[in-house]
Amino acid sequence: MKRILFGLLGLSAQAAMASPLQQSLSLDSGVEHDTNPAMAATNARAVTRYKVTPGYEAKWVEGASTWNATAQVAVERSSDQALSIDREDPSLGVGWTHENPRGSTAIKATYDQQSTSSTEADTQGGAGSNDTRTRYGVEGGWKHAVTDRVEAGVNLTHEDNSYQGAAGATSGFTDYKTTTGMASLEYLLNERNRPYTKAGVSQYSPATGASSKLYTAVAGIKSELSEALDLDTNFGIAQMDGTTDTTGWNGLLSLSHEGERTKAALSYARASSASGSSGYTEADEVKASISYELDPRSDLGADARLTKSYAQTPLTTSSLGLWADRELLEDLSLRFGYEYKQQKTSSDKAKGSVWSLSLSYDMPQL
Repeated sequence: MKRILFGLLGLSAQAAMASPLQQSLSLDSGVEHDTNPAMAATNARAVTRYKVTPGYEAKWVEGASTWNATAQVAVERSSDQALSIDREDPSLGVGWTHENPRGSTAIKATYDQQSTSSTEADTQGGAGSNDTRTRYGVEGGWKHAVTDRVEAGVNLTHEDNSYQGAAGATSGFTDYKTTTGMASLEYLLNERNRPYTKAGVSQYSPATGASSKLYTAVAGIKSELSEALDLDTNFGIAQMDGTTDTTGWNGLLSLSHEGERTKAALSYARASSASGSSGYTEADEVKASISYELDPRSDLGADARLTKSYAQTPLTTSSLGLWADRELLEDLSLRFGYEYKQQKTSSDKAKGSVWSLSLSYDMPQL
């Protein structure tokens, strides 16, 4: 996986020399106060984190091909190392897309490190919040217009996930790899409606323990209900084969609205995903968001999320967030945020709040 990533980076560098680059820089900095980072049911302790995230992005076009590369590192300092360790989490990505008159071909490779407090939150809550997940990934996609109304697609992905505890300690999560193939077919019924179907298979291979497979198939439709309202809905089956075989269902109902000054979205989804704690895990998720443009330089918004995970230990997590953005200068913006969070198991219930203030600077052209 490392050879693939660095090989693509080398090809990207060669392409960069052959054509003018579009380059941009970004710098996000901020502070957040979390009243219960470990999501403890009793004796909750707070932590303050200071964050700086510099980022770089490059893009160049050669004929029908587009190359892009991204790099950033999230630097974090904590007021309490026992609750949240200091972190330096890098993220790299490189991709190539080739367009042709009837479709496209794309490939990308990624590498990133993240805290398990975010990557495993839906299955483990606040547990293992000081661990680190390292992920290598490569993805390839192909789309082709079979006719003027029918488009076929194939997508292949491979991910390698590993975990490490704080200060080199052994993590409580299990390293694993996943390989997934997905085929899709979309039909242009009319200008407003696109029925589609997708079918795929994914293999979960843990470092220890038995492998398992996930088979999925769904049928759905994307509809433009009005100029401002879009619908995406599908329903299908999910078959998990492993130490025990189970059959369930997957589905999606998503509505999005975009008005002159207001944007809103509401969705419900049932899906199965891999984790470092329990293999493939089925979960229900409801999400809602709304934003309003006060004036050309100011925005307000709210986000809500409810997730019920059917892991080995069922877990329900929920959050409600409020935020406000203000553009101070053309490339400089200030953001204030508040989030109330809650998690519940069959025996415990925990809650907490996160206050944040951040400053973002973007230099769109170097």
